[in-house]
Amino acid sequence: MKKGHRIMILLLLISLTCGILLTTNLKDLRKIQNLEGQCDQFKVSEAINEVAWNITWGGAGDEHGIGLALDTVGDLYCVGDTFSFGAGGQDLALVKFAPNGSRLWNTTWGGAANDWGYQVAIDTAGDLYCVGGTYSFGAGSSDLALVKFAPNGSRLWNTTWGGAADDSGYEIALDTAGDLYCVGLTYSFGAAGKNLALVKFAPNGSRLWNTTWGGAEQMGFGMALDTADNIYCVGSAAQDLALVKFAPNGSRLWNTTWGGAANDWGYGVVLDTAGNIYCVGWTGSFGVGGQDLALVKFAPNGFRLWNTTWGGAGNDGSSEVVLDTAGNIYIAATTQSFGAGGSDLVLVKFSKAELPSGIPGFGLSLLFLVLIVISIIKIFDKSTIPKKNKFLNLILNQ
Repeated sequence: MKKGHRIMILLLLISLTCGILLTTNLKDLRKIQNLEGQCDQFKVSEAINEVAWNITWGGAGDEHGIGLALDTVGDLYCVGDTFSFGAGGQDLALVKFAPNGSRLWNTTWGGAANDWGYQVAIDTAGDLYCVGGTYSFGAGSSDLALVKFAPNGSRLWNTTWGGAADDSGYEIALDTAGDLYCVGLTYSFGAAGKNLALVKFAPNGSRLWNTTWGGAEQMGFGMALDTADNIYCVGSAAQDLALVKFAPNGSRLWNTTWGGAANDWGYGVVLDTAGNIYCVGWTGSFGVGGQDLALVKFAPNGFRLWNTTWGGAGNDGSSEVVLDTAGNIYIAATTQSFGAGGSDLVLVKFSKAELPSGIPGFGLSLLFLVLIVISIIKIFDKSTIPKKNKFLNLILNQ
């Protein structure tokens, strides 16, 4: 057989093999990546039936608890807002509870106008950092507010960030050096309209840098840091769930979105030990109801691995997600589809054992492809391989 014919046959066989393997794996990939409405494949707990205790705190007005953190001894810190206590109509509220639910102390922060808290974080010394927004202080209409409290609830300092328009913070995280990162939204900076805002502060409250991402309709709600202090922000972009990765210096590394024809939003994000990223929120594009809880898993490079939904005929959505040491996923959400009526709190658990881990068979298929190619090459007359091609000679002479 002539050399040219042999090369043509080789190329055809390689193309055929690639086509078969890629078609098989893409079918598996589509099965993994589109799991909407398939939660019966997973072990999902819709509620916890045994309640150890529950407690309330408030006054004659309205109070809301939004963020929660635990310290090393199991004490709980709840941040939100209060209309019953403080200096103005609405103030940031921080309440500490013992592990048994008894209230240890509460404090407020604010001015004559409305102020609120969204999340709280604790450093290694037990100091507390609350992020939210303020109309009482700052440069503009509303500004991002960051307030530091001592472990006993006394205020140590507060600072704001913003411009002439509306700005607010929604999530806070600390890195290994004790620096603080706040994510939220800004109308004052960035492209025209609403932008995701990320601001870094030193432990003493001085601003180190700030950056924005987006166009007309972007905002950040959740944030997580990896072991290298890279920052992952989740939120929305043009009505799709948006995930953006930033380097520790604030430079954007990549961004990606997920969604469909309707509105889809991201609210919470967490990383596993392998660097995979789990985002939760709600979706109007997929699922069984008007709005369903959405859970999307991304690889460390931002590639979407799979997504799934949970919900019923009503509106259901999520704001927070955590992983346990076994890799199980717990999601705090609100449901109008289940419970006692109206909107109920719901805790949903996804068992790691029932979740897909990646593209099944892809690595094995790739190895199989390589072996096939090497075998086909060996069929050739070795004399057709140039002597100077050391790589091919090495393979063929095995």
